[in-house]
This record gives sequence, C-alpha cells and structure tokens, in this order.
Amino acid sequence: MAVKKQSVAISLFRATCNRLLLEVQRTGTPLTVTSRGMPVATILPYRKPATQKKQLGRRRGSAVILGDIVNFDSSSEWSASR
Repeated sequence: MAVKKQSVAISLFRATCNRLLLEVQRTGTPLTVTSRGMPVATILPYRKPATQKKQLGRRRGSAVILGDIVNFDSSSEWSASR
C-alpha cells in the first residue's frame, strides 16, 4: 500500500499546526511543509524505536586475565625509571 504524501504551505501550517500534527499521528501520512512551493520540512509520524538487547554484561566471559592486574610492576618497561 503506497502512502500518500500531503503538502501544505508554511503559512497554513503555522495557523493549524496542532491539527495537522495530530492528523499525521492519526493517519500515519507524512506531511511536507512548503515555502513558496519549495519543500522546507517533512513531518513524519513518530514510530517507537526497535528495542535492543541488553548491553550490560553482554560480553561476560569473553576475556581472559593473564597475570596480576592489581600489583603489576611496569618500571622495567619505562626508560625514565632506569
């Protein structure tokens, strides 16, 4: 089913903004606002974003810790400490 796109002059949009926005929400039909016949904005109905999987803890168990990460001595790797 093709969606019919409506257009309205910016002066009419200013005068009837609330009614036009509610109509876009109700019908789901995009609305193009024009100024002197040239499109300046397109009003689209709000769509809820798709839910994403939980991010926290997603990569749990995928890393391996080698050695002591708390008491690590890196002084031998720095020339300033020699």
